[in-house]
Amino acid sequence: MERKASLFPVTRHNKAASITALTAVALQDHWTRALGFGTAPAPSFSVSTRKKTVQPVVDTGRVKSKPSQSTSLEKEYVLDKKPPPLTLAQRFGLVQGPPKHLSEGEWSNVKALSNARDDSKEPCVICKEDFGLQEQVLLSCSHVFHRACLQAFERYTGRKTCPMCRREQYQTRVIHEGAKQHRIKCTTVIQAAWRGYVVRCWYKKLRKTVPPKDPKLRKKFYADKLEAITDRIVKSCDFDVNLFLNEIDNSLQRSRDIFKHFDELHRFMSDADWDIIQLKAAERDNKDCPICLTSLCNTSENTPRELTSPCKGDHKEKIMHQKSASAHKISEQTKFGLPQLVPPQGGKNRNHESKSTEQQMKKSVKCRKTVLLSCTHVFHETCLLTLEELALGDIRNKCPVCRAVYQKRIISL
Repeated sequence: MERKASLFPVTRHNKAASITALTAVALQDHWTRALGFGTAPAPSFSVSTRKKTVQPVVDTGRVKSKPSQSTSLEKEYVLDKKPPPLTLAQRFGLVQGPPKHLSEGEWSNVKALSNARDDSKEPCVICKEDFGLQEQVLLSCSHVFHRACLQAFERYTGRKTCPMCRREQYQTRVIHEGAKQHRIKCTTVIQAAWRGYVVRCWYKKLRKTVPPKDPKLRKKFYADKLEAITDRIVKSCDFDVNLFLNEIDNSLQRSRDIFKHFDELHRFMSDADWDIIQLKAAERDNKDCPICLTSLCNTSENTPRELTSPCKGDHKEKIMHQKSASAHKISEQTKFGLPQLVPPQGGKNRNHESKSTEQQMKKSVKCRKTVLLSCTHVFHETCLLTLEELALGDIRNKCPVCRAVYQKRIISL
């Protein structure tokens, strides 16, 4: 050992040379690492011992699920976990070492400095887009970027330097100032749009209800009102034109019939008019009532049909024919030597009954009252009254023969 020490004596010149060599090596190592010329780190062949959790397809209820710790989206946190190791130059003090982690107070000051410049309101410097709801990072140099944009910039440059001030070894912290500004901006836009919509609706309603004072505008206001009303009427009338015109024609015809009916009922008719109508009825020479089909005279209401149909002369002829037939029968019986039959007492009764019926006919024969209508037709008064009671609607005051509206007058035939 003493011999080796004697071979390499320690002198002041040798000590300075060794220090210079160490300094050069330290600086060379520092710049190699800073510029990225160093060797890549050796790959780790350590096998991961993390156990893979297998979840059952069907929940059996045996495994109790742990309550998930939900982290708030507005929570801020630092992305840098550990500072990089010091190089030899940084240990010797030749190069300034990386700064220590900033405290919460220091991050608050950095954030206040960034907010004072309104960096969160401006678009990202890298992508030139608003921050919106995307993740936003704040650097220790008080500059703000998208997290994805900053990571892409670091991969592209191969170093960790600020894109704005070129500061190295910065610290990053996730903040949400851009998301807050984006929500405030969206809320402002929505409220402005809603208030504008409300004001426009109110103004439109006001313009529709209150006419303007200007004469030209007032004229246009009422023209628009009339046009809107006509459009609504046209839209509501969804019908066939031909059918509509037919309905109009039918209603006009009904109206004319009603007025004609009214005029016929309330038209004054003098005696001369009735005389002319009676002459026309006589010229027609109708002796039967069109309703009951019986004679207009020599009929009675209470007489049966057997009595009203034959006349007095016909009945006498029938009786005489019966008597002659009975006499001829008696003569034949005497001719052949047959005994004469005594007529039953019922024959006398029949003759007596025929005489009584003739007397009843003489007593009950009374002329019915006849009615002359303004249309020159003649009816029994009772028949016409019965028809008027049974008739419905428009047929009530119309003639049964010609369907004309009439006025009536009682006459004697």
